[in-house]
Amino acid sequence: MKVALIQPNTKTIQGTTIPPFGLMYIGSIAKEMGHKIKIFDRNLDFFTFTKLKKFNPDLVGISGFTGPCLMDVINIAKQVKKMFGQSFPVLMGGVHATVLPEQTLENPCIDYVIMGEGEYTFLEFLKTLEQGGDMTKVKGVGFKKKGVITINERRPLIENLDKLPLLNWNFVNYKKYFRFDVTLITSRGCPYRCGFCYNMKFNEGRWRGMSAKRVIQEIKAIEKLTNNKNLGFHDDNFTADRKRMVKILDYLSPDYNLFIETRVNYIDKDFLSYFKKFKSVWFFLGVESGSQRILNKLNKGIAVKQIENAFDLINKYKFKATASVIVGSPTETKEEVQETMRLLERIKPTRYTLNLYTPYPGSLLYDEIVKGGLLKQPKSMEEWSKYALGIDSSKKSISSFDASYLKKLDRDSWIKTIMAIIKTGDLHKIKMRIINYEPFVIPLLDLLDKLISRAV
Repeated sequence: MKVALIQPNTKTIQGTTIPPFGLMYIGSIAKEMGHKIKIFDRNLDFFTFTKLKKFNPDLVGISGFTGPCLMDVINIAKQVKKMFGQSFPVLMGGVHATVLPEQTLENPCIDYVIMGEGEYTFLEFLKTLEQGGDMTKVKGVGFKKKGVITINERRPLIENLDKLPLLNWNFVNYKKYFRFDVTLITSRGCPYRCGFCYNMKFNEGRWRGMSAKRVIQEIKAIEKLTNNKNLGFHDDNFTADRKRMVKILDYLSPDYNLFIETRVNYIDKDFLSYFKKFKSVWFFLGVESGSQRILNKLNKGIAVKQIENAFDLINKYKFKATASVIVGSPTETKEEVQETMRLLERIKPTRYTLNLYTPYPGSLLYDEIVKGGLLKQPKSMEEWSKYALGIDSSKKSISSFDASYLKKLDRDSWIKTIMAIIKTGDLHKIKMRIINYEPFVIPLLDLLDKLISRAV
């Protein structure tokens, strides 16, 4: 089959765009089985619909997660139906479709969903679709037939990630991704149970990592494509297995600049000693709050003192670090937010990011908040696409103070983040942020794309 896989515009504020790893993995495994696969990333590629019409696929698959990203998912699905007809099959995967499969299928332009990890489910799905087989027997799939929605049993998690094929970088214009940073994801899930995270629903609260040998194979493949030594591991928890981490670090040459997402309770002298050889190391740490009560409420599994000790060591050994915090958590007070601000002053991170608490479906706190009447649950993908700050119809936040206060903090944080980026010399990230926040460019190009695709 000819399959088009589309990464929607995620409206990322990461500063650089992360490759569509989920689509690349399912594309790699499907290609090995003889299917013709083409990946479109709308964060970097323009005129998607014109290219899509030229490719003329048999199926379109779209990834997506809860929030504004869904605006583009809906946009893509509608346009595909217009181009190829209402009977043309459209598939959706990703976190949102996994957590809310039935509601996702209620959208008239979505015909199938894949829940959870997609690699083996996608293979069986393609075979069944191609042969006109019984879709009810395909684990991990939801579908509708004559308006009736069926949600199949979930497929078990992949135990051995090493069995997946190596990433096929020919699916994408890798030079665009490697221009500033090289990114890898080498594991899935996390052993912790943070109340705001999707992990419990999507990864069943488990961590699974590729072996160090396999990760090194992926790195060697990238080293053949680029000389870029800015390497970021964007795993949910790259350092969960310290022995594996050390083997990977031992392979890397000292001229690498590393970006590592980790936890404050992992940081000690022994942990940091493995990073001393590198040219530069930047840690991303989920600090979340300066209030121990809120940390407990979020089920973070850390203490304020651990946060302080971790940053004391990081600053002592002159590493860089981002402190990621959340404000507006359930029942949080202004005084507790100020505790967080005072903590940031004490620990002196290189940069901090302020995130407005949003109760995402699939997280542990979500059901509690909905049952408590603090949140009116969206009833459609369109409503979820407008979902950003978790507020009810009275425009009050789910914390104990007005949402406008949170938004002001967010604006102040954004300005401080830009200033910190300037100080650290990452000027390209400012450019990417401006592009991502530009309200006119993307819609204008999209409109032009649709007009051209009709003429082709």
